[in-house]
Amino acid sequence: MKKVPKMITAKDVDYIKDMFDWNMVAYKKIDYFKNDISSEKMAELFITIADMHYSFCEKLISLLESGDDNE
Repeated sequence: MKKVPKMITAKDVDYIKDMFDWNMVAYKKIDYFKNDISSEKMAELFITIADMHYSFCEKLISLLESGDDNE
């Protein structure tokens, strides 16, 4: 299998930033609107979805911070 290069291009950084922004905006909107949900089951679903988006943001940050660890 080919080895992943240890450098990120400016285009890669822009795309990763976009992915982070999309997920953070989704997280913030869901987190805000979950307080207006009257159904407990729907509120739990909103929390699960918000957690998923937040987790993805953390994974992107961890990927960027890993540096040489991604061998």
